[in-house]
Amino acid sequence: INGIVVRPSDPEVDVPWILNHPVKVAGIDQVGPRRAPDPGEHSAEVLRELGFDDDKILLLRELGVIE
Repeated sequence: INGIVVRPSDPEVDVPWILNHPVKVAGIDQVGPRRAPDPGEHSAEVLRELGFDDDKILLLRELGVIE
């Protein structure tokens, strides 16, 4: 195989083969194909990195601004 089609590295990807990413950068390890995050899956982590505290994140969730 030439590396264009590979087995997914993420066990949650429910297909036997997947197209590998075509962009290669010298000196940087490539991450294998994996599932996309669900909507809102990383909202709290991203907002914490942006300086939001847990109370503000909870308020945004209660108001339906984020999932």
